[in-house]
Amino acid sequence: MHTLIIVWLAFIVCPILALPFIIRIASAVFSKKSANQIRKHPIFHSVWGFIAIIGILAFTKGFRLNNPNPYDEPRYKISSWYVLPPFQLRPPLRAEYGGFYCIAAEAPIAVSASGSFLQIWKLGSFFQSPTPPLHLFNGIESLEAYQHPIAISPDGNIIAVASDSEYGLSVVDWKKGKILWETNQLEHEGYYGKHIIIGDGGKTLFTAGAHTVERWDLLSGEHHAILIKNEINASNDIRFLKTSSNGKVLIAGFGLPNWSGPLSFVVWDVDKNEPALKSEAKNAESIDVSPDGDWLAISKFGTTNLTLLKWRTGEQKEVPLQASHYFASVLWSPSGKYLAALVNSWAESITVYETANWKPVAHWKCNYPDGIHYEFVFGSNETLYQFRGNQLNAFEISQTISVDDN
Repeated sequence: MHTLIIVWLAFIVCPILALPFIIRIASAVFSKKSANQIRKHPIFHSVWGFIAIIGILAFTKGFRLNNPNPYDEPRYKISSWYVLPPFQLRPPLRAEYGGFYCIAAEAPIAVSASGSFLQIWKLGSFFQSPTPPLHLFNGIESLEAYQHPIAISPDGNIIAVASDSEYGLSVVDWKKGKILWETNQLEHEGYYGKHIIIGDGGKTLFTAGAHTVERWDLLSGEHHAILIKNEINASNDIRFLKTSSNGKVLIAGFGLPNWSGPLSFVVWDVDKNEPALKSEAKNAESIDVSPDGDWLAISKFGTTNLTLLKWRTGEQKEVPLQASHYFASVLWSPSGKYLAALVNSWAESITVYETANWKPVAHWKCNYPDGIHYEFVFGSNETLYQFRGNQLNAFEISQTISVDDN
C-alpha cells in the first residue's frame, strides 16, 4: 500500500473512528438497543473494533513523551507523529534512553545508545520498537555522541564502537550477542575527533584519531595498515571519514576541529595503502562521494554552486543550484538519483535535488532550537533519515512534491 495512504489511515482516520466506537461500546452497557445492534452485526463491529485499537495505539504512541529534550520549546514537546505529508511520511521514533547514532546502508536497521548499552530498531513499519537494552561492550561507562562514534555494517549485523575506555575499539555481532574483538591500539591523540566507518562491502573497518587513518579487518580485528599519519597540517584534525555506497572509495576530510574553516581531503581506493589523491582545496566546506566512487560533490563557502570533481581524471564542473544561501553540507543518495543539501540559512533547511537535472524536488526547514544537534543520512530505499537527539525522523523522497527554494 502507498505510504501516504497508510499514514492517513493509521494516524488520522483510525483515531477518528476510534472515538465513536468507544461511545458505541459504552452505550451498549446502558442501552439494550445498542447491545442488540452489536449482536446482530458482530463482523462489522469486530472490524470496527480492530480499527479502533489501531487508532488508540497510534494516538497513544504519537503523544507519549519519551525522554523529551530539555532544550525543546513547548510546541516541540508534542510528538511530531501527526505532521502531515507531503514531506514527513513516516512517524518519528523516540528512543527512551540516549540518542540515535547510525543507520545500516542496506538493511532497515537503526542504532540508539545510552550508558553502556545499545538498542536496535527495525525501520519501515508502524509501531516500531527497539530490542531490550543490549550490554555488549566491556569497560564502556558511557556512550556519548561525538566522543564515542558508532558504525554499523551495511547488512545491519555488526556494530563497532570507539571509546575512551580500556578498549579503545570494540566490534560486536549484536544478533549473536558476541564480542568479535577489542583493542586499545587506536591513536589516542585528539580523542574528541574519533571517527569510524565500515566499507568494502562490510569487510573492512576504517578508524581515525585526530590525525591518523587506519584500516582493520572487521570480523577478525587484524590491523591491516596505517593509511595516513600526521601528513596534513598539524593544526587540522580529521573532520570526517566517508565511503562510497559501493564501499570501494574512502575519503577523509581535514580541517579545524570546530568546523569553522575550510577543509582539505584525501582519497583512497579501499584496498590500497597509498592515497590516490590529496587535495589542499582551501574553500571547501563539505564533501561527499558518489555511490560509484567516481565523483566528489563539494560545497564551498559563500556560493550556491556545487562543484563536481571526477577525482581520478581531474574533470571538474560547476553546477548552479537553486538555494537561498550557500550549502553547509551535501549528501548523495545510495542510487545517486538525489543529492541532499543542508542550506546555511536561518533557520537551516534541507533541499533535495534530482541529479539528472539538478532541479529541487523537496525542501523543508529544520526549525529547531539552539543546542539541538541534528544530522541527515540516507538509508536503504532512498529514505532520508534525520537524527535529532533521541528522535529519528524519516523522509521518503520519492513521495515528495516539486517545490522551489525561494
